[in-house]
Amino acid sequence: LIPIITSRLSPEDIGYIFFLDTTAKYLSIFALIGIPIYGVRELSKAKTLSTKANIFSELSLLSLGVSSTIILLIIAHALIMGVLSLYTILLIFLFLSYTFSFEWTMQGLEKFKQIAIRNFVLRLAMLLSALFFVKEQDDAITYFYILVIINLLIGIANLFVVLKAGIKINNNNIKASFNKHKKPLSIIFLTSFSISIYTLFDTIFLKWFSTNSAVAFYTVGLKASAATSAIIG
Repeated sequence: LIPIITSRLSPEDIGYIFFLDTTAKYLSIFALIGIPIYGVRELSKAKTLSTKANIFSELSLLSLGVSSTIILLIIAHALIMGVLSLYTILLIFLFLSYTFSFEWTMQGLEKFKQIAIRNFVLRLAMLLSALFFVKEQDDAITYFYILVIINLLIGIANLFVVLKAGIKINNNNIKASFNKHKKPLSIIFLTSFSISIYTLFDTIFLKWFSTNSAVAFYTVGLKASAATSAIIG
C-alpha cells in the first residue's frame, strides 16, 4: 500500500493524512481508557455468556461516554481555530472506528480465525481500492475516505461477530460501570498512555514543529523499517 500512495500523492498530502491517522489513534487511547487490555482479561475470566455481555456493555458504555466528550472537544477546537472542514469530519469517523473496532472483544471471545479472515479480506480491499481510485495528487481525500471506510467496516464486521456469538448489549448505568472498573482501568490506562508517547506522539510532535512533508518522510521510513524487521524476523 505504501508504494502506491507514495508514488501517486504528494509528500504534503501523505504527511497530513498520516498526521490525522496518528491523531485519531492517539485520541482513541484516551477514549478506550485501558479497555483493550482489561477487557480481554475480564472476558477471558468470565464463565457465562451473560457475564461476558455485562462486561462488554459496561466497558463499551464507558468508552462511549469518553468518546462523546472527545468529539465535542475536536469540534470546538476546529471551530475556534477556524479549521473545520471535511477532513475534520473524517477525522472524527476515523477516531470512532479505532475506538469502536471491538478488537478487544474479539480477542476476549477467542475469535482468532475470524480476525485473520477479516484482516485479509479488508486489507486486500484497501489495497485494491487505493490501486484503482488513487490515481493522482488530487486523490488525497479519496485515500483518506478509503482509510476511514475500511476501518469502519472492521468495527462493523467485529460487532456482527460479537452479536452473533450471543453477546447482547445491556442498558447499564455509566456511573455504576465507572465505579466498578475505574481502579484497574486507571492503572492500565496510565501504562498505555506512557507507551503511546513513544509510539505515536513523535509523529504529532513532528507535525507541530515541522511540515507535513517531514511527517511523510519520517512515517514512511518508520513503516519501511517495521516491515523490514518483520520480514527478517
